[in-house]
Amino acid sequence: MRNSILFLLVISLFIAFLSCGGESLFDQKFKVKDGFKPSYKVVKIESYPFAGAERKSIKITIPSGLSKGQIKDNMVDCTRVYYVKLNRPDAISITAYKEGTSTSGIYDAAQSDFAPYGEWGKAEKGAPFSLFQFKIDISESYYAKKKVNTLKTGTVITLGGEKDRISVSRLPDSWETKDIIARIPNGTKAEIVDIKVYSDINLTRYQVKLNVGGKIVTGWIHKWDIGELSKKFKGAMGAKEYKIDIKTVKQAGLKVKITIDTNFPEGTLFLVWGFRTYDYDYYGEIFNKKIPVPNNGKIQVIVNIVEKWYKEYYENQRKAGKELFSDIKHISNKIKIIVLYTPANPQPTQVVKILGKNGENVKGKGAEKVGNLVVFRKETSLAMPFKK
Repeated sequence: MRNSILFLLVISLFIAFLSCGGESLFDQKFKVKDGFKPSYKVVKIESYPFAGAERKSIKITIPSGLSKGQIKDNMVDCTRVYYVKLNRPDAISITAYKEGTSTSGIYDAAQSDFAPYGEWGKAEKGAPFSLFQFKIDISESYYAKKKVNTLKTGTVITLGGEKDRISVSRLPDSWETKDIIARIPNGTKAEIVDIKVYSDINLTRYQVKLNVGGKIVTGWIHKWDIGELSKKFKGAMGAKEYKIDIKTVKQAGLKVKITIDTNFPEGTLFLVWGFRTYDYDYYGEIFNKKIPVPNNGKIQVIVNIVEKWYKEYYENQRKAGKELFSDIKHISNKIKIIVLYTPANPQPTQVVKILGKNGENVKGKGAEKVGNLVVFRKETSLAMPFKK
C-alpha cells in the first residue's frame, strides 16, 4: 500500500512537470514569448538596502510603438537578466520610460516589481524563490497622444509667482543654488524664447529673455512663475516641485556635520543614511537616522562615523573562523550620504494631506516611482578613507 502511494505521488509530480513543459521554476517565472528580442536600454541601477534585505531599482527606456505584450516581455527579460547579474537580490523594481521623455519623474511606460508576493515592501533576506511574483503596471500614457497647451515663443509675459522674487535657472531641470543665475521681482516683463515640456509628469518650463539692470539675461522659469498662470497653482496641494539640498563638513575627530535645506512640509520624516561601499555593489551601513523637517526647512545634524558594518562583518568572519576581509577586494574611500522621503515610513497626518498617501503629489528632481510609491531621494558623497 505504501509503495502504491509513493508510486502515485511520483507519477503526479511527473505529470505536473510535463504540464509545464519540463521548465524549471526559474524559467516559468521569467517566461517570454517565443522569438522575443529585448528593446530596452538600462539608464540607472540603484540599491535600497533596508532591514537586511537588498532591493534593486532599475530605470530603463523602451521605444514607442510596442504592444502591451512586448512591454511586459521587456520588463520580464530585464528582471531576469539583472536578477542574475546582481546576485539575486531580495526584490527588483523596474521603471520604464518611453524613449525621448524625462526619466526623472513618474514612469510613462511601465513599472514592475519582482518580489515576494509581488510586493516591494515584503522583501526580506533569504525569502524562498517560490514566493516571488511579478506585479506589472503598464501606463496608458505610453499610448496616449497627449497635446500639451503651452504659451508660444515670442509671447511677452509678466512674472508673478507665490514669492516676491522669481528664481531663474540656467537649466530647465535644476533649481539648485549653483544653477540660479538671477532672482527677479514679480511684475517684471519677459519674453518666452523656448519651451520644455515633460509630458510624462505634466510639467512645463519656459526659457525667457529679460532685462536685469541693463543686462539681457536668458534662463528658465516654472510655468507657475508666470503671472497669468500662477493663480491656477496658488494654494494647490503638491502643485510645486520639492527639493532637498545636502551639504557636509568634516568636524574634529570622526564626525561630520550634515546640513539639509528643503521645502518639504514641516513634520515630514526623512531617513538619513550613511554608507560605505565595498566590492562596488555592497553597502556597509555607518549611520541611520529619522529626522523631522522643522518649520524653517533647515536641518543640521552631527554624526559619528562608526563603521558598524565592519564590526558586524568582523564578527561574522570570526565566528566562521575566516581571515578578516578574506573575501573583500575593494573598500571605497568615500562615504555616501542619502536623504530619503518615502511614504513607506509613516508620515504625520498633516504631511500625508499635502504629499498624498503614496507620495503621489511629490514632484521635482529626485522624485521617482518605486513600486506603488513615489519617493524622493538625494545623495552626496564625502571623501573619508576607511580605517579599521
